[in-house]
Amino acid sequence: MEKVDDIIIQSQAGGDGKSHGVLFILLDEYKQIKDRSGLALADAYTTDIAKVIKEKCEHLDISARFSDSCFIVLVTEKGVNETMDVADNLRKEIEHHITDLHGASASSTCSIGVVMLGDASGNAHDVVNLADHACTTAKSQGGNRVFLHQTSFDAKISQEEQTTWENTIIEAIAKDKLFLVYQPIACLQGDNMERYDIRIRLRGENNTEIRPDEFLHIAEKAQLMIDIDKWVITNTFKSLMQRLTIKPDTIFFMKLSREAVTTASMPGFIKEQAAIHKVDMSKIVFEVAEPLIVTHLNKVKEFYAGIADIGCKFAIDHFGSGLNPFQIVKHISPDYLKIDNTITQDASNSPESLEKLKSIIDSAHEMEKKVVATHLEDATSLAILWQCRVDYIQGYFLQEPSPDLNHDFNGLVI
Repeated sequence: MEKVDDIIIQSQAGGDGKSHGVLFILLDEYKQIKDRSGLALADAYTTDIAKVIKEKCEHLDISARFSDSCFIVLVTEKGVNETMDVADNLRKEIEHHITDLHGASASSTCSIGVVMLGDASGNAHDVVNLADHACTTAKSQGGNRVFLHQTSFDAKISQEEQTTWENTIIEAIAKDKLFLVYQPIACLQGDNMERYDIRIRLRGENNTEIRPDEFLHIAEKAQLMIDIDKWVITNTFKSLMQRLTIKPDTIFFMKLSREAVTTASMPGFIKEQAAIHKVDMSKIVFEVAEPLIVTHLNKVKEFYAGIADIGCKFAIDHFGSGLNPFQIVKHISPDYLKIDNTITQDASNSPESLEKLKSIIDSAHEMEKKVVATHLEDATSLAILWQCRVDYIQGYFLQEPSPDLNHDFNGLVI
């Protein structure tokens, strides 16, 4: 990160009103190369890619290797269109590059996130986070593409508005102005157990409901996500403890942010809260998105190892969004796979998506994993999912998120 700080400082020091951009480059198939052909070839390949990036960037551009499979490039004195051209040219060069070593070869596509900087940009951590997010989006859309973070780092809201939002979030955490809502996950295979996906809302003025997409990005920028995650974990455990006295088979699914699964102390906090609330942890399923696992595999593995001994379950969300999703399953053994909604939504009018859906479900069942289809929107999709032997469904067609645990799990008719 120190080298990245130097890169950002150089950008800020320009002070000439010119545009600069940061590229976050992820090699899509690095893990597959390493698993299939070994560390020597994988390292030789990434060394080659570093040379490709260095050769293709002009002398004013600065590049650095960020991790085993990630690179950072500062594109200086170029506007957004030129920066996107640089990124796409790098993408093409990487796609067509092949490394040979002792008779074996390696190649990979890449996903690139782009962030444009202003003269008053934030620190390296903030900038790289934005670029990483953009890269994760590119990866989740299938990889081998470039994604531009649309809001410049010179935020579109004023500093005063930013501070007001931060104070609102801090107060909401301290005074329980956050609240949980629950969306049912119903079984298509004859099981009527209660399963709910946990969501969060913020209570605004006049008791209005503020959705997470309106405030979580501000919380992330203000480094408040850990506090929000801890609030969600604590209150989910409280809610589950109460619910289990009425419905002993209830299961809660809970999404975790990148900050939660990459913070070393989080497994300890979860264990502490589980002991305080005396929750049966087999009734908790932690969800982590596939793109996040791909970009932070070692950290997620550490988190997974840290909570595995207390009996909780694990789900991979947005499963199938990447190129080789089952590679992840070799490193982390989930109980549930929540299929990426782009696959399920396209299955009714795209034979290719339908075949991909069937293939994922068949492979998952062979590995004894349960499959959840999210974002269910209509009866046609429901019939297709049932025919494909999806285990569970979730979406507004079933029920929108509600502050009440009131879904009739006996009422689903196919």
